[in-house]
Amino acid sequence: MQKLMPNESPPDKQKLIEKATKLKALLSSDQEGERKSANELLSKFMIKYEITWEDLDDEAERDYQLKYSEDLHKNLLSQICYMHLGSGHCYQTRNIQGELTDIIVVRSKPSTFVEIQLDWEFYWRKFQEELLLFYRAFVEQNRLFPPEDLQDDEDEDDNESMSEEEIRKVHKMMTGVDHYTRNKSIDDGVKQIKGE
Repeated sequence: MQKLMPNESPPDKQKLIEKATKLKALLSSDQEGERKSANELLSKFMIKYEITWEDLDDEAERDYQLKYSEDLHKNLLSQICYMHLGSGHCYQTRNIQGELTDIIVVRSKPSTFVEIQLDWEFYWRKFQEELLLFYRAFVEQNRLFPPEDLQDDEDEDDNESMSEEEIRKVHKMMTGVDHYTRNKSIDDGVKQIKGE
């Protein structure tokens, strides 16, 4: 194992694998001297940085770590992993106290992992856009606005920043959103207490 000097961080494993892969490519060189030299260098390099032949195999599955920012972000990543890999290829890590961390480990081939990353980023952006529209539909359906005498011109500007398509989507979403009132919730709670 390579010894590190104080304050020296370990080399990035992926970069080391890329260097080793380039050396591996030289093993099929037409030049005998180049092949022999590449073989010696590659052997030393792999021992020094603890790289295995499986690490150099593009078709071998590896563990990749992805950090999420919130539960919905994690849930979407789990769904994307399930879409690409089926079940059992993705799990959340725990720290030494046994608490769940904000890191998901994905076991996949390198090419599949790239697809997972791209899909996760793409669908997360789209999900956030849709969530904002849903929020607006919820606010509209439940009329969470001040009385007219307390409203100002900025309230109208908010709707003007939406495109016609977004406004149509919000109106469509409103049909699937319930209208809630605090009084009804209080009445329901009283009925529950009375056992009605």
